[in-house]
Amino acid sequence: MLCSDDKSHYRQFEDVLGTATNVSHMPSTSNETIAKVAEEQQGCQNKFQVGQNARSIVCCYECQKPRCIYSKKTLTTREERALKRIQEKYK
Repeated sequence: MLCSDDKSHYRQFEDVLGTATNVSHMPSTSNETIAKVAEEQQGCQNKFQVGQNARSIVCCYECQKPRCIYSKKTLTTREERALKRIQEKYK
């Protein structure tokens, strides 16, 4: 059984010993998969973040790691210019 105040921790064994449980208390019945949690954190579905949709690579301002720009369609000239301006602003 999960703690009522903190859903990431379970109650102590002594606290739940002898209480009636049902299927909803089983961790294996939770519908949250790793992919679902990742999509929630990223803000988009994983099917959009595939290699064929990577349109550009930028260097992260904070950690200096390369990051991909994903787009279903090719970036327009206007979008490319806007991206270049943003990159120059944060160099």
